[in-house]
Amino acid sequence: SAHYTMGGIWSRNDTSTDIANVFACGECAHNGVHGANRLGGNSLLEAAYFGKVAGTEAAKAAKKGVFHPIDYAQVAQELRYVDSIIEGESRFNINTMRRNLGNNLYKNAGVFRTHDSLANALEYVHYLMKMSSGLCCVNKERTDNVELMSIIEFRNALTVAEAMLMSALAREESRGVHYRDDFPQHDGKNYEVNTIIRRLAATFLRITFEGHLSSDWWHRIRKFFHAQ
Repeated sequence: SAHYTMGGIWSRNDTSTDIANVFACGECAHNGVHGANRLGGNSLLEAAYFGKVAGTEAAKAAKKGVFHPIDYAQVAQELRYVDSIIEGESRFNINTMRRNLGNNLYKNAGVFRTHDSLANALEYVHYLMKMSSGLCCVNKERTDNVELMSIIEFRNALTVAEAMLMSALAREESRGVHYRDDFPQHDGKNYEVNTIIRRLAATFLRITFEGHLSSDWWHRIRKFFHAQ
């Protein structure tokens, strides 16, 4: 039921990310223009303005033609992942699990949250992650398989939910729509920064609190010389 995640892929002012030739804009991106409160009108800024910037920058990158070689081992791994979902035996109902995830987050990780409620939500998300291995396609078609897409999206949603809950647990203050009943005060000394979550391994996320990285001067210098 959430309208916005109010976060996303970290991106610079030119929509570039930490992955070369990948540009992020719109609802998937965190460009820092709305802070801790999400106003509906910001959709125009995030989608229209940064969408144009992303298109322009992506076109420039494409013209340079400098791309990483294809990692066929990674491609094969992803194909095996898709095959396991299509060919496996389905033991659970995707709609029920998705509804349970939403109810859990609404109850325990809404605007008002505490350490205990967030910890309960995170424990349930980890439980759903274990159960999600039993989500497989009843429809075995390999083209236009909506069920396959739903299962992959749900598994990705669990990863996003885990990141959100870990972030909320680590931020022991109240700011914007993140209100901790156990930490009701605003703490600008320790938390006037972004929460950055990085995946270091398949099942390991690392949280850091970092300042506004949009002024990445090293990136700007490289970009300047590449443009010459």
